[in-house]
Amino acid sequence: MSSVDKYLAKFESCAEYNNWTVKDKAAHLKSALTGNAANLLQGNARATYDEVVKLLQRRYGNSQQHEKFKLELKSRCRKPEENIQSLAQEVERLVHRAYPRAPADLRETLSLDSFFDDLDDLPFQCRLGEREPVTLNKAIATAVRLEATNLSWQGNTA
Repeated sequence: MSSVDKYLAKFESCAEYNNWTVKDKAAHLKSALTGNAANLLQGNARATYDEVVKLLQRRYGNSQQHEKFKLELKSRCRKPEENIQSLAQEVERLVHRAYPRAPADLRETLSLDSFFDDLDDLPFQCRLGEREPVTLNKAIATAVRLEATNLSWQGNTA
């Protein structure tokens, strides 16, 4: 998530808490801008809230990079020696960067699906899928247990 996306997410939270209208949000956002960001308002003093957000994202956001992160997410595979937690953390990071404005439940689903795909071990994926984890955290915990069991079985047969 870019800095402007983080800022706008906090701003949206504040606006929701204060029950601001769209007109209120435009006024508060415009008055909060300083420096180069405030310069974006030159010639755009009457810009609506959505127009100001678009100006900020165009200048400071990574909207062009969303496609790059989607491709990274799609092509990602678990690296040799990469642990489950690191894989999951990287998947979550890419999902947030690829889909910064998606609702939390959609990001959770995308993270879970990508995590499964990135394991790149069909038998392991099937065993994990049989446990039907509904969140990424549950999938991580289950995958760690399954992996530990696999390692202990391998150690007993060696």
